[in-house]
Parts: sequence; C-alpha cells; structure tokens
Amino acid sequence: MMTYARSRLWIGILSVGTWVLLSTTILLSIERLPETLQSLSLTDSILTFIGMYFLISMPFDFVGGYLLPKKYERSKQKLFSFITSYIRGVFYHGSILFLIAFVFLNLLKALDFSQVLLPLLITIFYVQILFALFQAQIANLLSNFKVSNSSDVVQSYEVWESYDIGFTGGIPFLSKKSIIPKYWIENFSPDEIQLLLNRRAFLKEKHSHSLGILGAILFNLFGAAIGYGGCLITGISLSTHSYLSFLLVWASSVSLWSFIGLLFLPSYSQKATLFGDQSLKKEERSKIAHLIENLDTLQDKEPSRQPQIQRIFHPIASVDLRVLALEKDQEISKGAWHIARYTLFFSWSILSFMGRAVHCNVGRPHLWVFLPSDG
Repeated sequence: MMTYARSRLWIGILSVGTWVLLSTTILLSIERLPETLQSLSLTDSILTFIGMYFLISMPFDFVGGYLLPKKYERSKQKLFSFITSYIRGVFYHGSILFLIAFVFLNLLKALDFSQVLLPLLITIFYVQILFALFQAQIANLLSNFKVSNSSDVVQSYEVWESYDIGFTGGIPFLSKKSIIPKYWIENFSPDEIQLLLNRRAFLKEKHSHSLGILGAILFNLFGAAIGYGGCLITGISLSTHSYLSFLLVWASSVSLWSFIGLLFLPSYSQKATLFGDQSLKKEERSKIAHLIENLDTLQDKEPSRQPQIQRIFHPIASVDLRVLALEKDQEISKGAWHIARYTLFFSWSILSFMGRAVHCNVGRPHLWVFLPSDG
C-alpha cells in the first residue's frame, strides 16, 4: 500500500535524483553549452540560471506541495492559495540566490581565479551566519506567517500560523523565544507544549543546537571548496568561459556534495533527536510516547521504518526508535541537532540545487527555511 510517507519519499527521490543526474551531465558536457547562452551578460546569466532551476523544480513542487497533500487529505489548501504562496516563496528564494550569485561573480571578476577561494569561503561563511541570525525573518519573508505572542516578553515562544500541518517552527539562533506552530497550541495540552519547550531549552543548554548550526556551516564551506575544485577540474573560469558556464559547474559540483550529505548526515541528526529526548526521560513513558506519536502524525505518519530507509532518508528518528531509546534509559552523546536539515537551508549560500528538493519540503514553502524537526 502506497502511504503518504512513501509517496513523499518517492517524489523526494525523483527530485533529488533528477538534480544528481543533471549535475553530473552538466559537469561532463559543459563545453557543449550553446553559444547564445555563453554570450549572456552577468545579470542575464544569473536570471537564466535561476529560471532553469525553478522550471526543473516546478513539476516536483506541484506534486509534493499540492497533489500529494490533497490526495492523502493532509491539506485543505485551495489551488489558488497554493499557487500564490508558491510564487511568493519562489520569488524571494530566487531573489536571495540572485544576490549570492551576483556577489560570487563579481568576486571572480575582481580577483584572479587562483586567489578567489579564500574570499569566497569568507563570504559564504558570513552569509550562513546571516542565515542563522535572521532565519525567522527569512522564513517570514518567503511565507508571510501570521505571528502572535511576539511582543509578550513573559512568553518563551512565538506562535506562527501555517496552512501546512508539517510546520514545526524551530529554535532561532541566539533568540530567547522558540517558534511553535499554532496547530500545536490547538491540539496539544499546555503540559505537552511545555515539555516540548523544555526539550528545546535542553538542546540549547547542552549546545547540541549550536553544534548542528556549526556543523552545517562547516559542511557547506567544504562544499564551496568542492565547487571551486569542480571549476578547476573542468577548466571553467570567467577568463575562458561564460558567467553561466561557471554558475552551472559550480552549482552542479556543490549539489553533488549536498547529495553526499543527504546520505550520511541523517544518522547524526537521529542521534541528536534521541539525545534531545533525554530531557523527557523523567516523565511518564506512556505520556511521552503519546506525544512523540502525535508529532509523527503531523509529519509522515510512519512510526516504524525499515533500517535502510531510516538510516538514509530520515534525519528524525522514528517513533519506535525514540520510544525504545527512552525505555532503555541509556546515555546518548549530544550529537549535532538538526544538522542534516540546517545544512539544506544553509546550502542556499553555495547555490546548491538540493535546498528544497528533499521529500520533507519539496513544494512546501512554509518548510523551506524551518525544515521539519523532531519537536
């Protein structure tokens, strides 16, 4: 039986697989880029690059963001509402990518290619820091959430209203207030909300949250070095090729690196999920198991998974794994919380194609910045 979870997994596999195949093809055949595309100006090259990205993404976004949630009754969103929210998300995401690409190309124009790696790495580092500091503002820019409690200094959280029940909010970097979805307020008890807030406070206090952010930044910085290496290996530089050729080779190289991250970073995120659950181990087991099950119901509704699927495709440990870890009552290393999905959001800074191509957020603008978390 094809469940919602498996349907999402397949559209994610097809989306990611398309980008992997396309990236590989570009790296092997970039010299055959049509002359008309090689003669484009800097601005036109960036617009063409972003246009190609969105045109290829669009079919997967429509299926993952509208058709599947409708088919499995996970969304009541009307087609017009989906289209308008999608266009808004695409526009602002594209604008951010445009600015990053514009800075990259101007650095390459100003410096010799042999001297540009360090300035690029420094630029990408600071862009990721800005993403971490202004994550909430970027999310609101893309999706225009309805926010309440933001001016209440007593509350330790803000409530954001989303049409997507998979939205979990998050833990903004250096912010005292956590972000939780209105759906939780409406469906969870005050005690359960407090448990989830305590769990997030635990992740911050133990530095698992900051380790996830730092790990994601370092992973993408290494990806930038891979992008530079891809240009070296293929012989692409602005002195010999076009702006568009450079962007395509760079993005293809870093996207393949992001794909590698999709294969091994989830295991680190899963460990951090189980570590975060340690903050709940003093509570009644049945109460915590019920809360974890309810959180999963709002996501993929897949409490049990085959080990291979869990290991590769799911940064959040399954309900069964989380409950079993609590029952064993064993000490778990802190891990890097949410590193797999922080890496995807931060990968915008290196122009990766993978940032919104995975099964959990393909076609879902409300989840492009705050990707689903474990609570």
